[in-house]
Amino acid sequence: MKKRSVLLLMLAGLLILAMAAPVSAADDIRVMVDGVLVDFPDQKPFINKDNRTMVPVRAPMEALKATVMWDPKTQQATINKDNRNVVFTVGSSSYTVQGAKRMMDTAAVIEGGRTAFPIRFAAEALGATVSWDGATRTVVIYSRLSDKTNVIGAADIDRFRVYKYNESVKSPLGSFASQNSDLASHIVKECSSVLGLSSNQRFITDQQLIWQGSSLYYVRGILQTDNGDKTFTEQDMEYGLSIDSDRTISPTVEKLTLGKPRLTK
Repeated sequence: MKKRSVLLLMLAGLLILAMAAPVSAADDIRVMVDGVLVDFPDQKPFINKDNRTMVPVRAPMEALKATVMWDPKTQQATINKDNRNVVFTVGSSSYTVQGAKRMMDTAAVIEGGRTAFPIRFAAEALGATVSWDGATRTVVIYSRLSDKTNVIGAADIDRFRVYKYNESVKSPLGSFASQNSDLASHIVKECSSVLGLSSNQRFITDQQLIWQGSSLYYVRGILQTDNGDKTFTEQDMEYGLSIDSDRTISPTVEKLTLGKPRLTK
């Protein structure tokens, strides 16, 4: 009987501690801009009642090389980058991009003395791409590239890792190349010739960007299109390929678009 009483007291103590401790499932939310984690020294990102990821705006916007100005009278934050102007108003679900009114499904707020916006709307208003890595609870933001990509770099590989797999996985990104280096090298070397690309296109990939599904091999990379005006359109792509026993790669079996196109020079 005594042991039971002690056990009940211990359980009651644990319950009290759990009730007293602040609980926030969003404490571990991270924000990465162009492959670099953003530091939030005071107010952290959080998920609001509308299930939107809210982020103190100044740090990630400055990481995107934008300037942020705050007007306490109007409760407005103005973001400028490359002649692009975006204005958010605290308490409002509307905002403006180049003076044109747009709507969000939640509102900007002040939290912990910091102005916090739904990060997707703020970043995309500046032309950046935004994705969510649920496994690591990370908001992944990439700005437009200033120069065309010639090789797949570490930041590109990080971006490709956040995209979900489209079918059951036998060997994921990273693991496939380490376990099948010869086959991975063969896929990188031969895949572009079977993709049916136009003469003004090329596909840039790396052994680390190959994974194996239940029925196909998949390769991720950047499809680059020369627009003929000294600019290029780049698109994150994933192609599904089948390989015969003699390592003849079939024509494209499946093509998936992984991210929004971006204009580069």
